[in-house]
Amino acid sequence: MPMIAAAVVIAAVSATMTGVQAAQQADAAKKAAAFNAQVASNNATIDAQNRSSTLQQGEMDAQTAMRKQAQMIGDQRAQMSANGIDITQGSAQDMLASTKFLGGIDVNTIQSNAARQAWGYSVQGMNDQNAATMETWKSNSINPAAVGAMAGGGSFLGSFGCMYTRTTGIWQTVWLEAVGTSYVESISVVPDPDHARVLIEAAVNGDDADLQLTAEAY
Repeated sequence: MPMIAAAVVIAAVSATMTGVQAAQQADAAKKAAAFNAQVASNNATIDAQNRSSTLQQGEMDAQTAMRKQAQMIGDQRAQMSANGIDITQGSAQDMLASTKFLGGIDVNTIQSNAARQAWGYSVQGMNDQNAATMETWKSNSINPAAVGAMAGGGSFLGSFGCMYTRTTGIWQTVWLEAVGTSYVESISVVPDPDHARVLIEAAVNGDDADLQLTAEAY
């Protein structure tokens, strides 16, 4: 039954190629998740820097507004004093108080806007850090070798008409098939995605000393 042995080998090679492709795809997904995790982590760092920068800029703008307010009040006092107006009472005093009050509102508005924008960066930073954690978990959970082995095993079993899925064990009736005097007793197929190849080792049992085993991938 050399044809049966050949069919087994062909099925094994085909399954191995399926396993290699699945392993390569899993490896690409693993690397993509790791890359996304790094990008998200970098974004979280940038968010923290933006938050700090926003608060610092807000404080600088508030200090500038306070200096302008003080300058304005000083100019008003100087002008009213030059005109002989008593700045300690009446409308002069009210004008100075109004200027100070309005200046305080400007300062509070600047600080509130900066705090609001900084909070937005804080929220974005938390989201980016959570994304980095999730992508890191995804990358660590992907095992290309295991994915390739399961995909290859499922493909090999499916080549003989068995209704197995690609990731389950035996769940239907097992049967025996007759073989000829020369047959493949056992076969080991190991994917090697790093070198884009598969390693095949087969034990052929038979009386024919000139028997050769050939594997061909499609």
